[in-house]
Amino acid sequence: MRFDRIGAIAAGLILAGVALGLRLYRFEWPHTSALDALQAGTLPPGLHWDEAYNTLAALRLWREGGFEPFIRIDLGRMPLHIYLTTLIFALFGPITVGGRMAALIPGLLNLLIIGVLARAPFRDNLSETEQRNLAWLVTGQMAVTYWFVHTSRIGMEHSTMAFYSTLALIALWWAVRAPTFGRAGLAGAVLGLSIYTYPAAYVLPIAALGILAHHALTQRPPRPVRLRFALAYALGFCLVLLPFILFFIRYPEWVLDRPSGVRVAPAMIGPNVINALTGFVWRGDYNTSYNLRDRPFFDPFQAALFLLGVAICLRRIRQSAYAFGLIWFGVMLLPQVFSEAPHFARNAGATVPAVFIAAIGGAAVWRWVEARARSAVLPAVAFSGLTLVSAGLTARDYFIRWPQVPDYLPTFRAAERLEAELALQAPREPVRYLSPIDSGIPTVRFILDDHPETQVESFNGRECTVLPPVERGARYFITAYEDTRTLGWLGRMYGSRLSVKSYAANGFELVKQVDVPAGQAPVLPVESLRVPDQRLGDLVQPLAVMVPAQTITTPIAELPVTLIWKVTGQTTEDLTLGLYLFGPNLPEAGVQMAAQLDRQPCAASHPTSRSLPGEWVVEERRLALAPDLPLGRYTLALALYRQPSLERLPVTDATGAPLGDTVNLAEIQVAGP
Repeated sequence: MRFDRIGAIAAGLILAGVALGLRLYRFEWPHTSALDALQAGTLPPGLHWDEAYNTLAALRLWREGGFEPFIRIDLGRMPLHIYLTTLIFALFGPITVGGRMAALIPGLLNLLIIGVLARAPFRDNLSETEQRNLAWLVTGQMAVTYWFVHTSRIGMEHSTMAFYSTLALIALWWAVRAPTFGRAGLAGAVLGLSIYTYPAAYVLPIAALGILAHHALTQRPPRPVRLRFALAYALGFCLVLLPFILFFIRYPEWVLDRPSGVRVAPAMIGPNVINALTGFVWRGDYNTSYNLRDRPFFDPFQAALFLLGVAICLRRIRQSAYAFGLIWFGVMLLPQVFSEAPHFARNAGATVPAVFIAAIGGAAVWRWVEARARSAVLPAVAFSGLTLVSAGLTARDYFIRWPQVPDYLPTFRAAERLEAELALQAPREPVRYLSPIDSGIPTVRFILDDHPETQVESFNGRECTVLPPVERGARYFITAYEDTRTLGWLGRMYGSRLSVKSYAANGFELVKQVDVPAGQAPVLPVESLRVPDQRLGDLVQPLAVMVPAQTITTPIAELPVTLIWKVTGQTTEDLTLGLYLFGPNLPEAGVQMAAQLDRQPCAASHPTSRSLPGEWVVEERRLALAPDLPLGRYTLALALYRQPSLERLPVTDATGAPLGDTVNLAEIQVAGP
């Protein structure tokens, strides 16, 4: 099983080249714009929300300093990946790919140390040559496995967790072989450090305890040695984890919120076990964020070695070296088992033991081939070839098939990142609008430097269209595949006075940029019904309303209503705009409410606290009608009120005279069939 020296060097160089190629080819480098990255076809595109939360947290740490054992952003984040991103920012500035570089570094480092872990348990079981070959096999598996390539290129915590779990197990075996108090304490400290990577690492101490327990039962070290080792290991672990423990005591809801939000009913645990296991060899995660949809963790060649490795480990489970991988793998499946499976983010802790087990299977095949061929060269060449085949399959799936998945660009927020960068580069005047995304989403907040002076306006164009104050004009950045209404409404209100530019990638239209020149007043659609000059609390002036017809025939399930109003004032309150259908207007019936729809303007995507004086808002609503709606004459009305007091703002006419608390918009006649 021995490589000659030249062959070993050549194999190492080829493997290093393959590993680097898979991780660096079409990788986005610092200070590349979103548009240039899309045109160059870098992978992944855009900036995923989870990546953006990490980089946003790192940006704040970079600016404000300090130490947090748990990052209070989104649903909470463990800090190690974020601190590494902060270090990247210190070197390169707050770059969009800072989080991806922070994932790439531990992903590469893991390749350098995984061979050490492969040798550690087998020092008493295998010859030096066999240990070296096992190390080569496990490094090769990690170098070409899709999951390790994928997670080394996205700015999330998974490659960081894989690296630190490898480091923690190396330290454990290092301490077990020479169980001094200092070594045990240092190994416990490394284990404690791994907890700061990702919530799935919470169960890593269980794996460590299982490995130590098996070793104690099979090797039977003296009791004083066991007790001293356990004390030192626990002490090192607790000292490093103390800041996190203190944080948990003070803010338990932050630490528990994410895990408690994904746990499943007991009835799902059995199916999850099956799905978690088969996810490695049959059908993997469907989530485009973490995987090529349904691709198993291993390709067919790797899967065969993995299954063989499992069988070998089970057969030799009394030996610590073989039980080690099974215990580690089994425990690290728990985050999937108790949440969702297969889930290639929560299985981050099981990935390293999986390739370790596959390498054991590969080593067994190597020995079998070598014994029958009586040649050390044949298995070396064969496994080198299989590794290159696996690399080719990974390259095909990652660089060719994955970008063709329909939700590839939307998943990684390619349009949102492009819109945010275009908005940042645009002048402060005219008004900059994003649609349908909210300017508060993490991708946009990070690109806009998380600073109030750089913020832009936004609204959900699927619910409404916001027109700028006449004197300011506007530049819109519209996600083309999500908002298909805004451009149409702008065309109706401004005619040919618009300037439209389109941005696309791989033939897929991402963003439309629409310019409305300053000084251009919108024109109400000719079919709209004008509303008398009235004000709701001196904040909203209803201009017009549009309905399919003023006479509708029953039965009818809903009444589409388009409201057009002008913002006439500013407020810090988020007020609710109520649309009502009163009637039937019969003398003996009094005032009755037949239908209503109450919500903040634009479905809360452009609330009154963010509205600019002079804006026009076009909002489409649908009033649900009762199937037995009585015939007669009805009145559409509008009111503006505060929550939760339900206090309506007063209505006044153009002279300021009070007119009650509702504005009548139009009369609707309900007729029989």
